[in-house]
Amino acid sequence: HHAHLAAGMIENGLSPMEMTAGLIFDGTGYGEDGTIWGGEVLVGNCLTFERHAYLSPVPLPGGDVTIRKPARMALSTLWAYDLPWDEDLPPVQFLTKYEKKVLRSQLDRKLNTPITSSMGRLFDSVAALLGVRQAISYEAQAAIELEALADPDVMGYYPWQLDGDAIDLQPVLISLLADLKRGTELSAIAGKFHNTIAHMSLEIARALQKAKNIDKFVLSGGVWQNQLLLEKTIKLMNKHGLQPLIHRQTPPNDGCVAFGQALIAAYQYLNNKE
Repeated sequence: HHAHLAAGMIENGLSPMEMTAGLIFDGTGYGEDGTIWGGEVLVGNCLTFERHAYLSPVPLPGGDVTIRKPARMALSTLWAYDLPWDEDLPPVQFLTKYEKKVLRSQLDRKLNTPITSSMGRLFDSVAALLGVRQAISYEAQAAIELEALADPDVMGYYPWQLDGDAIDLQPVLISLLADLKRGTELSAIAGKFHNTIAHMSLEIARALQKAKNIDKFVLSGGVWQNQLLLEKTIKLMNKHGLQPLIHRQTPPNDGCVAFGQALIAAYQYLNNKE
C-alpha cells in the first residue's frame, strides 16, 4: 500500500519527500502487521509511511474461498460485529445449512481465519446482503454489480464511528440492515452505501488536514475504479478545499504497484547513498 501512495504522488507531480496522505482502498494487500490490508489511510512519502486509520479488521475464513463467495464474507462480517445471521438475509439463504455450520465453527474457533481490513471485502459483503451477488466468477464482480445497482441521485448515508484508529462499521451495517428490513429500494441502499464511503473518506481527510496540515490525498487501490465512488469523493473533497490526487497514467489497482515499488526502492537507495 506504500507503493500505491508513492505511485499516486509521483504521477501527480509531487516531490518524493512531500508528506502526503493516501486513502488506499483495495481487495488484498500486504500488511506489515501480518494481516491483510485493503482499507488503509496512510501518511508518508517515497521513503516512509505511517498507518493512521483503517477499517476495523474482520476474519476472512478460508482465504480465497471467501473472496470467491461474498455470501461467506457477509456472514463473517456480521459475525465480527456481533450481528445475527437472520434467516431472511440473502447470503444466509444462499449457503447450505452445512456450509453455515462449518463457517460458524471456523469463525468461533478461529480456524484458518486470516484477518483483513479490506474495503473490497466490505463491498462484497454489502453486495451479498443486498442479494446482488453471492458467488463471483471474476474479480470484483460483486462490487461492480453493486455500483451498477446504486442510485447516483440518493443523498443520504449511514453513520459510522472511530474506535481509536479503527473505523467501526457496526453502525453502518445496523442502519443498512434496518433499511433492508423495511423494504427500502435496493438501489437507494446501494446509493447510500457509496455515499457513506465517500463521506467517511472526506471526514478522515479533514481530520488529517487539521492534525497534520496535509491537504493532498492520493486515492489509490482497485476500489477507486468504482467511478461512482470516485466522483462523489472528489466532489466532496473539492467542496471542502481538499485536493484529491487520482491516477491518470497508471491504473489505481495493482497495475500501479510495480511503479510505486520501483520509486520507493530508488528514493531509498538515493537517500541511503547520501
